[in-house]
Amino acid sequence: DVTVTVEASNNDADEACFSDTVSIVRNLIIADSSTSGGCVSDTKYDGGVRFVLPSTIPLGTTILAAYIEVYLSASTGSDDPNSEPVAIQYAAGPVAFTTTAGDISARVLATATVLWTEPDACGGSIDCWEDTPSLTALVQEVANNFTISTLVFVFRGSQTGASNDLQFESWDASGTNQAILHLTYGVAPTATPTPTHTL
Repeated sequence: DVTVTVEASNNDADEACFSDTVSIVRNLIIADSSTSGGCVSDTKYDGGVRFVLPSTIPLGTTILAAYIEVYLSASTGSDDPNSEPVAIQYAAGPVAFTTTAGDISARVLATATVLWTEPDACGGSIDCWEDTPSLTALVQEVANNFTISTLVFVFRGSQTGASNDLQFESWDASGTNQAILHLTYGVAPTATPTPTHTL
C-alpha cells in the first residue's frame, strides 16, 4: 500500500477556464463552476494535484485500489461536487505545474474519467476530509501503458454545470491538509521466458 501527499507548492494548482490562467500559490484549489454553458468567463476552473511515488510502478501492474482524500472547504459552501469529472494525465512521469497559461488543460488525459457526485459532502459548514470515488480504473489505464513515477489527477470543474462547487485545501494553506493519494497495487507481471530448442 502507498500513501503519499502533495509535497510542494507546485504540485497542486488550478486553471481558469476562459483565460487559461494557472494559479499555484493559493490556499484553496478551485475546481468548480458557477455558470452553465461554455467558458464564457473565468467562472469555471480545473484543479490539478500531483503525487510523487516513493518507487516506480512497473508497466502492466494490476491496480487494486486508488482514491484521493481532499480537505473540502465547507465553510465557503464549496463541498458540493456535482457530476465532477476526475481525470488522470496519460504519462509515465507528469511534471510539476507551472504558471504557463493553459498548463493544466494542455495536458494529455487518459480516456477514463470518474464522476464525483456528493452534495453537501461535509454535512454542514465545518470543513472536512472526504474521499473521492474509486479512481482505480484511471490509474490502471496509465499502468497498462507506462512505468509510473508520478501521477497527476485533474478535477474538471470546467466540464460541469452551474451547480458544482468543489474547493479543497492546498499545500500552501498549511502544509498539513493537502490532498492525499491512497494506492494499492499487486505484483508486477513477469515476462514469460522464450523456449529454446536443441537439436
